[in-house]
Amino acid sequence: MLAAALVGCSRDTAFPDLPPIVAESNESAAAQNDALLERCRGRLPTAKIGELHFSHSEKWGDILRVDLLDNPDSNVVGRMVCSEKNANNVVGVVPAGSEEPLPEQMRGVWAANGDCATIARRAVFSATGAAMGDQPPSEMRYYPQGQPLGKGALWWTNGTWSQFVYDAERDVMQWSDKRGVTIYRRCP
Repeated sequence: MLAAALVGCSRDTAFPDLPPIVAESNESAAAQNDALLERCRGRLPTAKIGELHFSHSEKWGDILRVDLLDNPDSNVVGRMVCSEKNANNVVGVVPAGSEEPLPEQMRGVWAANGDCATIARRAVFSATGAAMGDQPPSEMRYYPQGQPLGKGALWWTNGTWSQFVYDAERDVMQWSDKRGVTIYRRCP
């Protein structure tokens, strides 16, 4: 229950601009940066440390993402992020398991209840991003075993998630939230 509540949180724009929990596509792989590792080591929580992910971004310089393996919820992995251009750290969670591009059958233009003529009701999905309604596109990743429902989670790089489930038999996407289920149909 706690993980679902944490996963549903998004970054408040009043907070400082920090590197996201999930690497963005404009980052490149980087060699281990021992100075960054040493600087971040003093800020690591007392947790079992997993993989270290080093990348580089023009905006933040070298970035270190550290998987924290002591999470009591096996559906998510804790992650701490620190960078060489920012003194603050980010701590959050990502779904357990591998991330992949969005499957081909889920890509394209969809609309709530098939209302393709209304832009505000559309969702446009690519391999690594999504645009909801008239909002600008956002980067996201797909975790095929993502939780809480275990049917794949779309995880935006800003830390928010959504639970679109693809129904191959009917070729529809189902969006679930506290109001119920909305069916998204493919637009021509």
